[in-house]
Amino acid sequence: LFSTATEISTAFLPVFAQDAGGPDWLNAEMIASLPLIAYLLAMVLVSPFRGAISRRFGPRTLFLSCVPLTALTLIGVGVAHSAAMIAIWHGAMALIYALATVACQDYALEAANRRESARAMGSYSFVILGGVFCGAALGGVLADRIGFQMTFFFAAALAVCSGVLGYFALNSRVRTDAAEPPAAAGIEPARTGNILSNRRLLALLACVSAPKNIAMSVFVWYITPLALAAEGASFADIGRVVMIYDLVPLFVMPLFARLADTRVGYTPFLIAGLGVSGLALGSLVFWNGFWAVMVAVTGLGLGHAMIDTTHYVQAKRIARDSGLRNADLSAMGALRLIERASAIVGL
Repeated sequence: LFSTATEISTAFLPVFAQDAGGPDWLNAEMIASLPLIAYLLAMVLVSPFRGAISRRFGPRTLFLSCVPLTALTLIGVGVAHSAAMIAIWHGAMALIYALATVACQDYALEAANRRESARAMGSYSFVILGGVFCGAALGGVLADRIGFQMTFFFAAALAVCSGVLGYFALNSRVRTDAAEPPAAAGIEPARTGNILSNRRLLALLACVSAPKNIAMSVFVWYITPLALAAEGASFADIGRVVMIYDLVPLFVMPLFARLADTRVGYTPFLIAGLGVSGLALGSLVFWNGFWAVMVAVTGLGLGHAMIDTTHYVQAKRIARDSGLRNADLSAMGALRLIERASAIVGL
């Protein structure tokens, strides 16, 4: 429910911002991208700190604290009358969303044993993508039926409902890393700088995380809604196409996670996911139009599902092998930072 609420504008946000208008010195394409850039900048700003914040307050407390603030920012986006104000409120929502999702991710990882890490991340991604899928589909239909403003008000109500359910569903006794064990003598603590000196981790970030997030932000979030709107597609149809990106992983990620944990291993999934993603985008060279975009979005969703199943777990394992204290936490922070920064560069 929470993910559905925050992703309800996926199908129409660039069009919404473009219609709201902006300064005369910005062209229409830049105006359309302002909320997305604000969203990603906010994610970059909070990425180095959100893991520590989650450990400080605990996943349950942090998530429940984020719910009313998320509802407030969604209402703010709905009442905004310019692309600049939409971007400001959407960026504020991103700050809170980043904290809420890392709380959920930490909860999922700590609730599972380490031998089932990929399955835990697969389950977490399954739920998040399910919400994104519902948000894209529901948002497009609602925007056609009741307008942009009421759609955001509906999303705020959904966020509140998710908080009520989370209050009863989340177990406050799940172990977290808030209380860190005493440091072993002679073991160097991890820092972002020295963790990025690990060539294996740097290769994972540069060759997997960065290309994946550039493709997602530029093609799925930005180009697809604008291109389909230019083709005359309704917001409901745009939402249906965008939701395919999140629908595909819902079907395949549980299987991929099981195979990665048992038979296939992590590296083959990463390589295959990059190849499938590249073929999906490359297909647009040979044809275009509504169906071409839909096929490309489907292929990209499949490729990214293969990547998402394994690359977070791979990052943590590489970091742990470095021998630095708390290296896995620093690695996850660096990974999140690179993800958001690369998406901004792409836009």
